[in-house]
Amino acid sequence: VDDRINLGFAPSDLGAYAEAERHLLEALARAQRLGLGIVEAYAHLNLSHVHMRLGRLEAARASGDAALRLGLAQGSARVAGAATLHLAHASLAAGDATTAAREAGQAADMLTVAPGLRAAALSALARARLALGETDAAVTAAREGVHTLVGKSEMFDALIRLTLVDALN
Repeated sequence: VDDRINLGFAPSDLGAYAEAERHLLEALARAQRLGLGIVEAYAHLNLSHVHMRLGRLEAARASGDAALRLGLAQGSARVAGAATLHLAHASLAAGDATTAAREAGQAADMLTVAPGLRAAALSALARARLALGETDAAVTAAREGVHTLVGKSEMFDALIRLTLVDALN
């Protein structure tokens, strides 16, 4: 089932979000039938991302909320933090920078166990602060994100550095 989630998410890397959604919903149904809570949580995380890309913000929030509940129930700070990060992205996309900043800050606090994801949460926090006109707070969050990645090669490296550049401009 876990491989099905990875397989399901792969089309989203190519922009095939509807196909990714279909595969992820199938994997989610299997995980639910088998009672695999953590696998179900990852399916919801990936669905949240896919729903965001499809412009379905309510569905993205619903999937993010489900992943958060499951992550907390499983005692997984990584899943709970990633879910909260997805919620922050959905809030920011909906134009609610205040909620996005709160959620991104919570995600950063939860993600001390996953430096790459923590940097992504700090990037989201910086972007929310920029949307609120809080430039100094945005620069501080972005710099903290860059510092989190020093000496590491992470998939969010470019994102956090771009956010710092945006905050400094």
